Amino acid sequence: MEYLKIDDTFFWKEVPILPGVYFIYSLNEKKPIETRRVLGVDKEGVLYIGKSENLRDRLRMLWRVLNPNYKANAHTFGEKYNTYKILKDNFPKKTLAIKFVISKNQKVLESKMLNEYIKKYGEDPPFNSSK
Repeated sequence: MEYLKIDDTFFWKEVPILPGVYFIYSLNEKKPIETRRVLGVDKEGVLYIGKSENLRDRLRMLWRVLNPNYKANAHTFGEKYNTYKILKDNFPKKTLAIKFVISKNQKVLESKMLNEYIKKYGEDPPFNSSK
């Protein structure tokens, strides 16, 4: 699957109304920006791993949180992104993109993906951490 850019258009309309897991990245020329992690460099540049019973609704909420015309705040990635200027500076909104995987077992899959990431890099993806 190709990346869907999170921009001011309604990108989420291309996302199905199905359960699954999604990944947020920052792209440079259609390639993910590598991120340094405790145990190495994440060449895929995963910034966040999330799940939802309805991917379209969840990603629409992300879009609303990132859009200054709305007062939404119900998305962990979006809240953290909007709170810390340094994150916006390093990962400009125009570079943000998502990929997703359809899965009826989204909770299990998200947990598996997070555990694999932690085993590989020694920590959660940057925007999944609690602080």
